[in-house]
Amino acid sequence: METHLIKIGNSKGLRIPAFLIRQLGLSGTLRLVTTAKGLLISTDKPRNDWGEQFKKAGSKVSSKEKEVLNLANKFDQEEWRW
Repeated sequence: METHLIKIGNSKGLRIPAFLIRQLGLSGTLRLVTTAKGLLISTDKPRNDWGEQFKKAGSKVSSKEKEVLNLANKFDQEEWRW
């Protein structure tokens, strides 16, 4: 996606399309950070529904998939200590 800087008073601004604002749940104050690759725009506000979405995703995992994803073995369960 490309966008252009626009004049806002004596400054320049960046338009963020409405669908991105809705998709990312942006509102209020945003943080701007310069990185080696460019400009990172972020917010401290996490998506409110992430916990619920993770629960839904986990409930869709089949028993076979859970078996494959469970990589713990006897060593992990009985012998490993931090």
